[in-house]
Amino acid sequence: MTGHGQLAGGPIDDRRLAGLRRQWLLVAVAYLAVLGGGYAVMLRVWPPPDAARWLLLASATMLVQMVVLWWALQFNHRPDEAALFRTIGVANGMTLARGLLTCLMAGFLFGPQPLGVLAWAPAILYMAERVIDFFDGFVARYTRRETKLGGILDMEFDGLGILIAVGLGIQYGRLPAWYLILGLGRQLFVLGMWIRTRLGKPNYDMTASDHRRVIAGIQTSFIAVVLWPIWTVELAMFAAWLFAVPLVLSFVRDWLVVSGVLDPASDGYRRARRDAKR
Repeated sequence: MTGHGQLAGGPIDDRRLAGLRRQWLLVAVAYLAVLGGGYAVMLRVWPPPDAARWLLLASATMLVQMVVLWWALQFNHRPDEAALFRTIGVANGMTLARGLLTCLMAGFLFGPQPLGVLAWAPAILYMAERVIDFFDGFVARYTRRETKLGGILDMEFDGLGILIAVGLGIQYGRLPAWYLILGLGRQLFVLGMWIRTRLGKPNYDMTASDHRRVIAGIQTSFIAVVLWPIWTVELAMFAAWLFAVPLVLSFVRDWLVVSGVLDPASDGYRRARRDAKR
């Protein structure tokens, strides 16, 4: 029996999963409605080919997110339980709203730089996505609806949003081309772990790190700000180098831990951390 008094994996969970699939359809319809509205707006400010490209890219991003959501609905339960919740939940709904904002932002890739008020659109969309990200985890904890589904969506949508925002920063000349490697940081990290597994090498667990969260927050905030259409190329490029350093060091540290080169529990590592904080 599970904490909800239902048999995990039984008929009741099958019915709940079927109900979640129906909610998935409602989410997809809501996405399509918003993208349709966005397309109508773009037709008023861009030539039809550019507006069509916007819709195509936004729809492609939606497709990726809907595939992830469909697969991950089976994990709509607490990490320590197996019974599925009947609904996607408010917190996961907020994460899906973040995903929708990312779709709208993705439409601006590979197109002309927006002019006038629309020039602020990519920055505003990404900033709004970041603000919601700040609160969805809190809502999940407050409502006691922390789920594996939420963790999957948060991680995947974060990575996709950062990648698209970095792509726009490069496209608008405010980030150097090599910054795309940092935008792909999570994907490359996962690929590296997969390669180690294929080679028969172990992947060690990363320890919890407040510094990792702080650096990630600073990085995404910087990317949101650098999308503002007010910066000179020189200032933006200088800032990119400045903000890249701590992120690169964080990735290197995590990779050394995962690959077993660095042991966070060792006395030497702890001593080095204490010295660094002085």
